[in-house]
Amino acid sequence: MKKVPFDAFGDGQYLYFNIARLMQLEQATGCGISSIVSKRELNLNVLTKIFMIGLAQHKKHNELWYAQRMQEKLDQGASLEEDFYVPAVKAIAGSGILGKAAYYAAFPEELTEKAKQDVDDEKKRLMAEGADDTPPPSFFEWLEWAESQAYGPLRLKPWEFYRLTPMELNKLIEGYQVRREDRAFMTAWFVSNMINVHIKHPIQAKELAKPFLHEKTSSEMRRERDEFIASFRKQREEAGFDGDSDEYFGEDWCE
Repeated sequence: MKKVPFDAFGDGQYLYFNIARLMQLEQATGCGISSIVSKRELNLNVLTKIFMIGLAQHKKHNELWYAQRMQEKLDQGASLEEDFYVPAVKAIAGSGILGKAAYYAAFPEELTEKAKQDVDDEKKRLMAEGADDTPPPSFFEWLEWAESQAYGPLRLKPWEFYRLTPMELNKLIEGYQVRREDRAFMTAWFVSNMINVHIKHPIQAKELAKPFLHEKTSSEMRRERDEFIASFRKQREEAGFDGDSDEYFGEDWCE
């Protein structure tokens, strides 16, 4: 889980939100997560609820206690936006519920080339689905889909599911999809071998597995190409071959 350092109420404290806490927050505020993080909705009342839930692993206090401590800090010159609003939003974005674009906007130091491609893929998927970059209006709308994935393909127990962050759940789903495709291709390989001894025109395993494989995006194909080239060059260097390996690859080598 993503922990955001937050020392306003005590040294060494941090904010974090998993699925259970996000559900508590939406219930407590009566607002969707995307509304909660908007400045027009993020008032002192909402902030106290965010801190009460997001800091629950430390000594628990009620909303009044947090409101009084916040007022004391503001009277001492603290900034409502920099010292309270920004950490609160980062903690919620850090859960992954707002999507990968919002996550890496909050934590740009973690943005790698692969992450950039993941963000691009997410945007393209949203556009293909007729959606924009706006996250779902309600956490409970996302929860309905998430539970079907957690209790179905992933076979998680309820207490395992609610301890996860949305980002962690998405990574588990991605891992499941990789395993599913590996099993599909292995099964297709065995089936094609059994079929091909009885037919004139052999069937390739990839054709049998195709219905079970997700269609790769252009960025995924580009990523695989770059990884293959990098691996190829490394192996040439380790083997002691001279010369420019670029001679083997043209712009359309993978077409």
